[in-house]
Amino acid sequence: MDSLVTNWGFRGSWVLKMIVVGRSAVGKTSLMHEVVVGRLPAITTLNYEFVVFNYEIPREDLVEQDSKYASLKLPEKVKLKYQIWDTAGQERFRNLVKSYYRGTSVAFIVYAINDRDSFEDVEYWVNDLEKYTFWHKIVLIGNKIDLEDLRVVSYDEGKELADEYGFDFFETSVLKDIGTAELMPNISHPILKSLLDNYI
Repeated sequence: MDSLVTNWGFRGSWVLKMIVVGRSAVGKTSLMHEVVVGRLPAITTLNYEFVVFNYEIPREDLVEQDSKYASLKLPEKVKLKYQIWDTAGQERFRNLVKSYYRGTSVAFIVYAINDRDSFEDVEYWVNDLEKYTFWHKIVLIGNKIDLEDLRVVSYDEGKELADEYGFDFFETSVLKDIGTAELMPNISHPILKSLLDNYI
């Protein structure tokens, strides 16, 4: 079993620690609040914020998609519980953010499509993450696509960079509710299947 995942006696539930990083004002906190609680936050994150997100899939859906899981004694619903650490992007907090990397198995690197500097910062975050832990999955997210008229980072640039690193890639808009509802299911399902494959 993946050493980065806490297993509750294989009752079909895992706890995953996730960290969200990126330059200040790219919309990390708004994105996480939209994904988790479906509303915008009232304040900017200073230091860090901690939230919980639960993802579950019915056993019958898993088996229907792949019959190999029929041999596992799974509960009616198989669950992932994410502990999401939303970090501050201000320069003065960057050394402190590193203290939250340990034990993390999923990372979101967020940039804003209207902020070239935030996109160029992606390399910094990748190098920083790789120094401190081993990752189960890293996701690159181009946020604020509602600002299309102000776009300075194309979709192709973001996708090409993600492909270069071997990351998943998504573009999102919290204000227009684009890509936010699909984000966690799209990353969670393959993670869940990879965990279950350890028991087959």
